[in-house]
Amino acid sequence: MLIYIIVGSVREGRTAIKVANWVQQATTEFALKDIQTEVVDLKEWDLPLFAGSHPPATGIYDQPKQQQ
Repeated sequence: MLIYIIVGSVREGRTAIKVANWVQQATTEFALKDIQTEVVDLKEWDLPLFAGSHPPATGIYDQPKQQQ
């Protein structure tokens, strides 16, 4: 069984990646042999909505990728 641990935070200074890595490490420490985990970090994906320095809820779209 493969479980994806999704890091949904894309902001600078986030701690979610540390939590995701901890969860991944904990599953190996518990010797859960039937479970494989993979961390998926949304910051590594090309998501135009999150390309700018302001959260999308502000309506301030300062990057060309956001304005398309």
